[in-house]
Amino acid sequence: MRRHSRRRLLQGLALAGFSLLSGCEKGPKVPRIGFLAVGSREGRAFLIEGFLQGLREHGYVEGRNIVIEYRFSADGEERQNKQAAELVARKEEKIMRTGKKAS
Repeated sequence: MRRHSRRRLLQGLALAGFSLLSGCEKGPKVPRIGFLAVGSREGRAFLIEGFLQGLREHGYVEGRNIVIEYRFSADGEERQNKQAAELVARKEEKIMRTGKKAS
């Protein structure tokens, strides 16, 4: 009888250990997008909201199942090119770049 209870205890511990280890597996990969814009975040709020709305319509919610790295530049395209290179180095899957600031 003692042998059976010891075996069950060991089996239970092994099962618990496997359960804990399975929780360590990586989950599904979360997509990452780079968002580049000329101007300020406040000045481009309408673009950001439209972009986020489009993502939501396709089932993506920032911070839940998608990560967005924002970069803004008031000094134009030269700085934006450097920021784009930064995002490429970070291995963002997609990079969205807005056009020139409206005059």
